[in-house]
Amino acid sequence: MNKKLLIGLLAAVSVVGLVACGGNSISEQPSSGNPSSEVSEDPNDKVLEDTLHHSWVIQGQHEIKDPETGEWIQNGWNGKSDDLYAKSALTATSINAVKELDADLGAALASKNVQYLYTGEVRFGVIDAGWTYKCIKEDGKVYVRNGSYVFKVCPLTYVEEDQVFAEDGWLPDPHKAHVESLTPSTVWYPKWQEAADENGFSWANDGGCIAQAGVYTLVIAKYKEVSAADVPGYGVALVLKEAGTAATEDVEYVPPVENSFGVVGTINSWGGTADTVLVKAGEGKFEATVELPAGAEIKVRANNAWDGDAGFAALEANENFEDKGGNIGCKVAGTYKITLEVTETPSETAGVAPTIDWSTAKITITAAA
Repeated sequence: MNKKLLIGLLAAVSVVGLVACGGNSISEQPSSGNPSSEVSEDPNDKVLEDTLHHSWVIQGQHEIKDPETGEWIQNGWNGKSDDLYAKSALTATSINAVKELDADLGAALASKNVQYLYTGEVRFGVIDAGWTYKCIKEDGKVYVRNGSYVFKVCPLTYVEEDQVFAEDGWLPDPHKAHVESLTPSTVWYPKWQEAADENGFSWANDGGCIAQAGVYTLVIAKYKEVSAADVPGYGVALVLKEAGTAATEDVEYVPPVENSFGVVGTINSWGGTADTVLVKAGEGKFEATVELPAGAEIKVRANNAWDGDAGFAALEANENFEDKGGNIGCKVAGTYKITLEVTETPSETAGVAPTIDWSTAKITITAAA
């Protein structure tokens, strides 16, 4: 090679290297009296992907869009085919991308300590899942709603040796994954607690979409904080994209009416004061502890009324008691445990108590421990 040409090439490489290493480049020259400034990348532009898992998927009997055909297809729960797992996979995204979807939601996420962030499109309520669930809607009332509004999310791992997907926990999940609603008007979760509240809700109940049927953009964020009783570890939002026609109507929930059973007799002037309540001790079984003086007469009835009752004819043989005209007469004073076993047939009408078959009633009286 020509020596002069080689020297020229080396000089050119030196200049490029100097610029790349931050040498005397044009960009570093002071600009007409103004101090130089660095342009930093917005951290909210970063795609927050979970690199520890193969993917995040949505579960449930709603509809998802087939990425190949563009058609809406029914999703499923755990144990799906690999193909359906792939089609129900969510997409990792950034906080700023969510801001473009919904400014308020994006601002809410920007105030959180978000570790992972995913979105996906789902269509709720336009098919009949064949089952129902209870939820609380914005008006504070409890409703029975079709199961096609219920959804859960879970991260997946791929087991190479078995060539199968494995679900790594569900969101929400009792004891592990406390999820909060970031859009309370569209998504609802029961209280994250083991004991049921006044409506019977606990973390054992399903949450889901509580707004109208249609296509929604699901947004789920995993926070860096670990889930605890009063610290959500995840946030979920649903943003309506396109309204749809509901396959089934919501029904306001009417709690079932249960019969109450009690001991009535001379001990309370035959209903002059409250009956002694028999507490449910199992299916069709009720118990109470009662102090009875010698000569007392008692029966068992339901709902503080005389629509039906059980007396001496239902009593298992007991030498401390005798027949007093159909009443159970106490011969020996003492503290007794009274047990009633009876058959109840649930009513098909909401708000109506089960029918009691008094012919099956059996009363057992034993000395209280």
